[in-house]
Amino acid sequence: MVFNVRHDKAQRILRAVERARTQFVKARYRSSRSDALSGSYLDRLPLELSISIFSHCEWRDVVSCRSVCRGFKDLVDTHEHGIVETMLKRLEGTNISLLSRLFPPPKSRLPSHEGARRPTLQYLNSLEKRHITCSELALFLAKYAVTPLFKNWGVNLSRRDIDEHKEYAVRAIQRRLVRQLYHVEHFLVNTRLQLSATLTSLAAENNSDTPPTNALLAQIYREVQGAIIAMWPDTALISTHHAFHFLVNTIRLALSPHPPHNTNDETVCIMLRCPCSLQRCLEFFHADTPSAPSRLRRQFMIDMQDEKKKADLLAHVVFGGLDRKAGKRRGTDSIGESSWNPRVSEVWFEVARCELRKRGLEQHMADGVFWFPRGRLWWGVLSVRPYS
Repeated sequence: MVFNVRHDKAQRILRAVERARTQFVKARYRSSRSDALSGSYLDRLPLELSISIFSHCEWRDVVSCRSVCRGFKDLVDTHEHGIVETMLKRLEGTNISLLSRLFPPPKSRLPSHEGARRPTLQYLNSLEKRHITCSELALFLAKYAVTPLFKNWGVNLSRRDIDEHKEYAVRAIQRRLVRQLYHVEHFLVNTRLQLSATLTSLAAENNSDTPPTNALLAQIYREVQGAIIAMWPDTALISTHHAFHFLVNTIRLALSPHPPHNTNDETVCIMLRCPCSLQRCLEFFHADTPSAPSRLRRQFMIDMQDEKKKADLLAHVVFGGLDRKAGKRRGTDSIGESSWNPRVSEVWFEVARCELRKRGLEQHMADGVFWFPRGRLWWGVLSVRPYS
């Protein structure tokens, strides 16, 4: 009796094991068959051709393909740098190509790459974000400049024709201005990064917690700026100079549209010195729109207060370090007395005029002139005259 019970249990266990084995084999067969059907054609392609196919896609499509299957994921991850480099070569001459030269990819952290700069899909994403910011900001600036031309237009045209002329003028200026804003972004970002790096090196050499004087900060700031624009060609320097005039004057007029105009440029200077300068300028124009909600304006003012505090703390944080007992940065007690707040002219215009004078380019032509039935418009300057 006992033997029969044990025999039945053994039989049931054997049948259960056999069923599990059969189900595992069937599932494995279906999976391998599905993989073979989905990847058979791509597996036959040479590796170079597969990389070429991916490189002719948009970077968003490559990210989506990476999520399709493990084979695509391994292929993209292994050859990501080659795919992105081929994408950049294909985009030669476009706005993204210019951005990639102004903002090279970061150095790779992999030991095998030995610190070489390798572009990634994330890097392309950052370039596109910069392009969108500059494009939207250029659109706002163009609208601010063109709209006054068409308010009291005496030409006998229908409203539709006037709107078409206005849209054409806005788009023409936007296309020209967006590439100049790339250089504005490049200058502001690199000035901030190199200034921070210089202050850090100076603090390490001096082994002191005392922040530098305002005169020394201004000198370092000027030297950093001069080193950046000294490598630019003449055309880039002139165009960026005009773009800065256009940007700053437009913000000034938006802040104080009716005379007597307010000459307090503290807000403008804070926007130009913050880490995301053009993004802050774009947020300002969004908040300045008549239809903007009040919460958007309040949030912008709160963000500007935070940016002002960060700008005041720059030198003190680098030199002061962290006072763990007090729970704050050392050297911040005297910020109100010795905070360094450069003027708008010191952010760009003084060093640019000095460089233009050095190159003999003080007297130069307007960067772009656009003719309309009743006016002539260029970067930041509007001169209405009879059509000719």
